[in-house]
Amino acid sequence: MKNTLNSKISNWHERMEYKEFKNKHSGEKVIVCGLGRSLLDLKNPQDYTIIGVNDISRQFTPNYLVVLNDKTTFLAERWKWIESTKCETIFTHLKHLAIPDEKKVVLQLGKYGGHDIDKEQIDYTSNSPYVGCIIAAYMGFTKIGILGVDFTKNHFFKETGEHSLARRVPTINKEYMLLHQRMKEKGIELVNLSEQSVLTIPKISLDNF
Repeated sequence: MKNTLNSKISNWHERMEYKEFKNKHSGEKVIVCGLGRSLLDLKNPQDYTIIGVNDISRQFTPNYLVVLNDKTTFLAERWKWIESTKCETIFTHLKHLAIPDEKKVVLQLGKYGGHDIDKEQIDYTSNSPYVGCIIAAYMGFTKIGILGVDFTKNHFFKETGEHSLARRVPTINKEYMLLHQRMKEKGIELVNLSEQSVLTIPKISLDNF
């Protein structure tokens, strides 16, 4: 009985390896959501495939969740939304993140500030939606819209003041522009669905996405 149980657990973890998500959504479209105010513009999240970050589940449950910070970096009020999320697939590079192992897909980080979208090691930068976009490309999505990636004042759930990365916006904008160009070369469309976002990658409305 014990060996059977261990076998089941082993098989489950094998299914949750990152490489198993390669081209899982080939040719589809996805919205990668941050936690900016423009997230409130999404009135029908159930109509889209969504990759969200951190405590987005206080608004709706995404199809996939990206969590790149440890529990200790979140206020308790925010962490409770992460640990109680109904999302069944959570991407993180933190092997010991305090979430159920059966939900966890452990990532290997690649180059900081990089924009390679083909390898199993995830290039990353200072914000989680960037990683969400690279994961989306790896999964085969060919139309990727970002929403709530505004870098303006306040999160969608309350007034939290100036964005903690506001001073890095010029660098962040350059990173997204390079990622946009890289994706374009690969036949992937990366667009900004937020009118208020300070990022300058091409913008289209949600209605036209």
